[in-house]
Amino acid sequence: NLKPLTNRHVDLLCNVGSVSVLFEVKTCSPLNIVGPLRCAVIQLLEYRYLYRNKLNPNVRLCIVSERRPRSNFEWFIGYLEQLGIGLIWRNDGDDNFSCTEFTRAFLSDLFRSLNDWETRPVMWK
Repeated sequence: NLKPLTNRHVDLLCNVGSVSVLFEVKTCSPLNIVGPLRCAVIQLLEYRYLYRNKLNPNVRLCIVSERRPRSNFEWFIGYLEQLGIGLIWRNDGDDNFSCTEFTRAFLSDLFRSLNDWETRPVMWK
């Protein structure tokens, strides 16, 4: 029963009680994933600031990506978690989505269906 909102900047905004969740959606190729995700971080921080008078008091940020960072770029998942930004990605080979345990914990109180999603551990090298 949530009303998704968008404008010329924000890809998706959901207001749930006193919480606003800003989602930035990024497409990326297997060889260029960190570049678009970096852009998403900057955009989310800017939108949180620019729309601060229109957002609810508690704002959560989340990136939705076409794919999960892997191999040499898996560190980016931990970086996002340290920044307090969730990450959701589309699974390879199907149209389902997954997230990390951090993202599930970060957003599942607002979006109960996340509890049914598959989570994938972060592999640290």
